[in-house]
Amino acid sequence: MNEEKGGKTFWMSPKELQKYEDWMKTKKGTLPQTAIGGAFTVCFTPTGIGTFVTATCVDGTTINLTDYDDF
Repeated sequence: MNEEKGGKTFWMSPKELQKYEDWMKTKKGTLPQTAIGGAFTVCFTPTGIGTFVTATCVDGTTINLTDYDDF
């Protein structure tokens, strides 16, 4: 955490990142083209037992990326 700027950094484990990249590849070519991208949103939800990670695509699909082995 960068206390100087008052922020917090979230990260994905290697398993979560690989799952996310594989999922994005399945969407390639099926999404509308936009000038700046923005087809995907990643959401980090911190809890008392760990941080849950989900991703949502502009087409409405959502995937749970959470690596429960990290808990």
